[in-house]
Amino acid sequence: MARVRFQEKSRELHPDSACGEADAFAVLNEAHATLSRPGTRLRHLMVLEFGSAAADAMKDGGMGEELLELFGRVGEVVVKADAFLARSAKAESALAKALLTSEEREVQLALMNAGGEVGRFVKAAEERLPEIDALLADAREAALELAGVLYRDLSFAEKWQGQLQERMGALIQ
Repeated sequence: MARVRFQEKSRELHPDSACGEADAFAVLNEAHATLSRPGTRLRHLMVLEFGSAAADAMKDGGMGEELLELFGRVGEVVVKADAFLARSAKAESALAKALLTSEEREVQLALMNAGGEVGRFVKAAEERLPEIDALLADAREAALELAGVLYRDLSFAEKWQGQLQERMGALIQ
């Protein structure tokens, strides 16, 4: 629903439309960019709700055990993909490239599996976002702590999603 409304408003405000407004269009796109990703949406909520305390909550604390394990698995896949891409770049003959086909499929599968794993992690974090709303009324400190944890988790996961997509794009080219 929000996406449909964004697209309608975007067409209306686009500078190339009859009654387009460039400044309003830019603001609309910035808002959409902020709200379309869970990490940036959560960051925006934290700043609105907690002001300067949000900055400390976003940076304080480390990775939980689940996130550390995911980091290790994603890291292995990224290293494997980078090593393959380096070997693939050196392959000049058709035979050398053909010999890499099986490994390329393995790397693609590993990237897809890791991407799915990160995606499930993001989904699980997103499903916890309503807990923040529930805590805001009576336990603001707990809400801030939970928001900080989820923000850090989502920030790492979104970064890893980008790294995995980048490697997959390099394989496809």
